[in-house]
Amino acid sequence: MDVLGFDLDGVLYDWHSPVYEYVVQYMGETRDYDQFWIDAATNKKAENKMLWRNLTKDLTLYNKVQVSKHIVKMVNDLSEKYEIVYITHRDRQWTGFTTWWWLKSNGFPNYDNLEMSGRPKAKSIEMYNCKYFVDDRDYVLESIKDVTQAIGVRHPQNRHIRDIGIPFLDDILDLPALLDHFENDPYGEEEMCKCDECGKKMVCTDGYVVEELIQTLDSTDVDHRFVHKGGCP
Repeated sequence: MDVLGFDLDGVLYDWHSPVYEYVVQYMGETRDYDQFWIDAATNKKAENKMLWRNLTKDLTLYNKVQVSKHIVKMVNDLSEKYEIVYITHRDRQWTGFTTWWWLKSNGFPNYDNLEMSGRPKAKSIEMYNCKYFVDDRDYVLESIKDVTQAIGVRHPQNRHIRDIGIPFLDDILDLPALLDHFENDPYGEEEMCKCDECGKKMVCTDGYVVEELIQTLDSTDVDHRFVHKGGCP
């Protein structure tokens, strides 16, 4: 049986929402949700690293949001085709039992297949021989794409990633359809994408990236959209 691996936060659990609510309520954060996470992904200052180290040890943030029953069902259904493993960078010393219990109590399959070693995910993925791995962090996806079929989940902190040779999901519940596509097209010659205009899925080669320059008084940003060639059907 092939192995399918999942990251947890940002993939199976919406950790980012309670964290944002926390920093707004207790730290006076004024940026909107998207901008906060975009900045968080690029800020490498020591004080920023200390903030995240403390937040990832806050156990209350791992139970603030009710897990989607649709996600739980999806993973259980996939466990009939794949061996499921969970590989996370959560701190094992602080959150090990909480994470294991979260998986078990919410009905996720194979909850004992939990890796929290702190080693680079690429090493863990090789150890478990994952055929597929789903993650949301940009640097993780970049580091694992040569050892597994990496699958990204779109999030403000990774929206800048384009053309690195892996598919992205706007909705994790689209994963079964993507996996079926890979199984039927093992060489990935017809990677599926979603049109940002009409929302319909298409073969990626039937679309292209449009860059719209958005200028404000104090900044310039480029917004990328993937759309049908020749207009939506």
